[in-house]
Amino acid sequence: KRKAIRYHTMLPASSLTDFPKLFSVVADTNIAAELSSLNGVAVTEADGTTLAPFGLYPTSVPADGTLLMRAKFPTLLSSAALHDVLGYLYYDSTQTTSEDKAGVVDNGYVLFMPLEEDPSGGAPQMYDWVTESNVGTSTNGDSADHVAGQVGFGVGFNGTDEDITLSNVTLGDHTISLWFNGSDFDTANRVLVGNSGDAQPFIGLLTGATVIYYRSNALTLAAFV
Repeated sequence: KRKAIRYHTMLPASSLTDFPKLFSVVADTNIAAELSSLNGVAVTEADGTTLAPFGLYPTSVPADGTLLMRAKFPTLLSSAALHDVLGYLYYDSTQTTSEDKAGVVDNGYVLFMPLEEDPSGGAPQMYDWVTESNVGTSTNGDSADHVAGQVGFGVGFNGTDEDITLSNVTLGDHTISLWFNGSDFDTANRVLVGNSGDAQPFIGLLTGATVIYYRSNALTLAAFV
C-alpha cells in the first residue's frame, strides 16, 4: 500500500539536492485502518523502489492516520510541475519500519533536535537525530510546556527556571540556528542557547528585540526581525 508524495502548492526557486523535506499526512483513513503502531512505514524516491532515509516525529499517531516526518530526496526540482511525484510513502503493518534519522540530516550537522517531545516525561526527554545519543534533559518542564510549534510541537519556557540541558556536544567552527517565538522582548539578558560551563558562547536577547552572539570576548549584534 502506498501514497504518492507530490510537489504541492509551490516549487523551490532553484533545484535542491539531498534536501530533508518535511511533510505530513493528517487523518488518512487508509493509513489508520492499516497501522496500529509505527511499524510498517517506508519512503522511496520517485521510482517507487529506491529507499529514501526518513525519520518520524514522535507526535505521529498512525492509528489516527497522522504522520509527521522528514525524508531526504536526492533532488527537489525547480523545473517540476505542481503535483509531480517526488516519492512514495509505503505502509504495511506486516513490515518493519527502518528509520534513518541520521541519514536525513547528515550534511555536516552536529546536532538536530526538533524539541517535539513532552518535557514533562521521563529524562532524557529530547532526542537528537544525528547520533540519537546527544540527548536533552528538561529542567522544571511540565505538560503545559508541550506547545504547538510552527512544525508539529515545540517547548515553551517560562524565562526563569526552565531549560533543556544537553549532553556533551563538541563544537569547532560552527553555525547555530534555531526558531523561537518570544512573548517578552523588554526583559534584558535572556539566553536562548548557551554554555553553562563558562557562560560562553551564547545566543541571547538584549532589550529592544536585539539578538546577540558572544564568543571569546567578541560580541556580535543583529537586529531581530
